Amino acid sequence: MAWDPPSRLNLARLRAKGAVAVRYHAVGCNVEFELLSNCVGAGNYEYTPYSANEHKTAHNANELYAQLPIGAARLTGKLSGSRGLRTDYMLVGQYALPPETMPRKGDLRGADCDRATHVVSSVYVGGFALVTGEARTLDDAATVFGAGAESRLSASAERLAD
Repeated sequence: MAWDPPSRLNLARLRAKGAVAVRYHAVGCNVEFELLSNCVGAGNYEYTPYSANEHKTAHNANELYAQLPIGAARLTGKLSGSRGLRTDYMLVGQYALPPETMPRKGDLRGADCDRATHVVSSVYVGGFALVTGEARTLDDAATVFGAGAESRLSASAERLAD
């Protein structure tokens, strides 16, 4: 959810071509996650409908890294004093590789495959809203989604992404 729109679009594009290869690297709390655009494996993701409405709230950097490790480094500056960060998400389905078709590193093809550390086994799809603002206001909000949600939040709330 902390990804930028071009990265989310690239994931959808790669998923349609085959098994998506990524480079995942963590040093302490700093997580790097890179889609390898020039590396795919054989396999087709199968869609299964799934419905869930959830939210995550971070009041400090530790909670942010625990809740949204990918993108947390970029968002920590939004947390200060009594400010928090909240994301609400609605899931509508999941694309998953059948377990018997999970490619191994040697099965991947493309120029970036030597950098691959993992293959994405499933991708959840849906929508989300990401805001920052007074933590108490974010905690009390029924939702940060949809029409009228911003009027229920204080004027200090800032929409970061959706």
